[in-house]
Amino acid sequence: MNRYLPERYLRKEQGMRNPADYLYDPAEDTVEDAQLNFLREEFAQKTIAIHVKQEISREQLRLIIATAEACEKISAKLQEVFWKEFEILEATVRPAAEKMKTYIKENNLDRCAFEIFSQKEAQVKLNEWEVNQTIEPGAFVLVFRFPKPLDEWWWKGSANVGGTAIAWHTIRNKIKEIFFAQIYHLFQNANLSIARINDTEQHKVGEYYYLYEVMSKLKPVHPQGSDVEIYRKPPSAWGGADWS
Repeated sequence: MNRYLPERYLRKEQGMRNPADYLYDPAEDTVEDAQLNFLREEFAQKTIAIHVKQEISREQLRLIIATAEACEKISAKLQEVFWKEFEILEATVRPAAEKMKTYIKENNLDRCAFEIFSQKEAQVKLNEWEVNQTIEPGAFVLVFRFPKPLDEWWWKGSANVGGTAIAWHTIRNKIKEIFFAQIYHLFQNANLSIARINDTEQHKVGEYYYLYEVMSKLKPVHPQGSDVEIYRKPPSAWGGADWS
C-alpha cells in the first residue's frame, strides 16, 4: 500500500499505482477536503506545507503530490548537507558549536521549509509580498526557505579558524549549490516544469527565498536553450547559475 493512502481511499481496480488515482471520488473529478487534509498532515511532518482551499481536480492533485514528493527528496538531501558542513565548521568554534547543535536539534531547525500554494492562495501571497506575477490557471506556487540559522543568522560568524561564531553563510552557500543541482533534475524527472518568479536579490526573511511557479506537462524554453527553467521576470534575472 502506498504510504500516502489510508485504507478508505483505496480503489480495487488493478494497475493503479499513483496516489492521485486513489485520492478522489471515482464519481467526481474533484478532490475532497478530507483527502487533502490527509496529505497536509503527512507532508507537514517533513516541513512541507500544502495550502489549498479552492476546489481542485484529480490532475491538480497529481501535481501537488509530485511536487511534495520532489520537495521531500530535496529536503532530506539538504538536511544531510547541513550537518556535514556544520561538522566541518564545528572544530573552529567549540564549545559554541556544541551548544548550538543541541539547540538546533531540540527545535528542529535543520530542515529547509517548503510551501505549496494553489493559484488563488498563491496570488494573495504574491500580492502581499509585492511580487508582480500572475499565476497561470491550474498552476501552483512553490516557496523555499532556508532553515532558521541560515535564513536569519547567515551574516554572523567568520570563516577564519578561531572565530567566535559559526560561519552560517558557508553552510548556506553549500545548501544553495546542492539545491540547484537537485531541484530541476527532480522536477524534470517528475514531468513537471518550474519557473522562478522572484527576482535575484528579491527575498523576504522568514517568508521566502525562492519562489517557483509549478506546472504540469509544460516545457518552457529558456533563452539559453534549457527546457527545464525559465525566468518569467525581466531578462536581467535570467541565468540558472545565479543563486541569488
